[in-house]
Amino acid sequence: MLGRLSLEVGIPSKLVELAVTDEHARVRQWIAHFGSLYGEHEEQLTRDPDEFVRACLRENPSRNDFWLSKHWQEAFESATHLERLAIVRNPHVDYDLIEKIFDPDNQQFGLNKEARVQLASAFLTNEDALDRGQTSYGDWCRRVGFEDAIRFVHAHQRAREHFDKLWALAAKWPATDVEFGVRYWVYRHVGADDKTKAETYKTCQEPALRRGILRNARPPVDPYGSSHSEDRSTGETTKLGLQDDDYECRRLALDCAGHWPEHKKLNYVSYAWSVLRAAVPNAVAIALALKILSSASTTFETIVFALLILIFGGVAWMSVSRGVLEAEQAVCDARRHLRLLELLRDPLYTEESKEALGRPLSQHEQAVGKNRALLIIQSIWSTALTAIALYYLVRSLF
Repeated sequence: MLGRLSLEVGIPSKLVELAVTDEHARVRQWIAHFGSLYGEHEEQLTRDPDEFVRACLRENPSRNDFWLSKHWQEAFESATHLERLAIVRNPHVDYDLIEKIFDPDNQQFGLNKEARVQLASAFLTNEDALDRGQTSYGDWCRRVGFEDAIRFVHAHQRAREHFDKLWALAAKWPATDVEFGVRYWVYRHVGADDKTKAETYKTCQEPALRRGILRNARPPVDPYGSSHSEDRSTGETTKLGLQDDDYECRRLALDCAGHWPEHKKLNYVSYAWSVLRAAVPNAVAIALALKILSSASTTFETIVFALLILIFGGVAWMSVSRGVLEAEQAVCDARRHLRLLELLRDPLYTEESKEALGRPLSQHEQAVGKNRALLIIQSIWSTALTAIALYYLVRSLF
């Protein structure tokens, strides 16, 4: 019942109060984990005799008493091990706290090896935290507003630095028990750009670690919130995988590449096939137009059919040309935006981000070029239809 209410209309405060004091621990666990709690409710659940209830409270993302990094660390220091496991699974868990857990040399919290492994593994199941920085700028503006763009860039930049640091700290972990170790799971599930993956790939002696890097499909954080993801098929990591001595690494890299390197000529075949698919329906349409006009039995039918064919040909050509023009305009606007960033010498617009943004843009430019060829075919078809329709129209009128 509480679950349905939370999804549909929200849970009234009176019901929250009843759930917090319920005699059944499972009810208190649910409200501690998923409920929108107020101050007095949090205080009551903090003193709950059931340790799992207290742990569920630590994982609740609606808690608003953790504003600063020191608050997270103070709560972590005073928590039991079960509560600590819940803290690292909180979607809003602090970056600095996680980085200290992942650093085997950091002894601030007095963690032994087993506890550190469990805490790191628990964090790596926190999908919400691992997806930080994936919000597009459009979604951010709809939720927050256009006037807060600086905080958007700062939040994304901080998330990227955090994940880059986790990759760097993962190298400190042993490579033993590879596919069950923290190092493997960082390479497998934490997002990183192609440059970081490639540099790490070169230093990995264990094939299983290299396989984890190749299996990692989580996109890196883009400080500008671009919706374009990196093209893994042409990345340096994929190229390294294709040359790997390990068969499984080569197979995974081949899946990322999407085709055998020696079959690049198939792109031309695909291009020709697209042109053919556009030309055949147009040829059929011209043949049908001739058949319809030639079979008209009266002058009135000929004039009506000719006018309908003229309208149809004009509308079809305008729709195709409009799509091509809009795609070209979008590419031009993107290029102009990147040029402005370069002229303004934006510190976040580095060679790395330039490559990440330029690669998908080049693919869009290639698609626009392909659409231009299809527009030429459409223009020829529309001209032919117009000529046929005008011929029959003029012949009928005069």
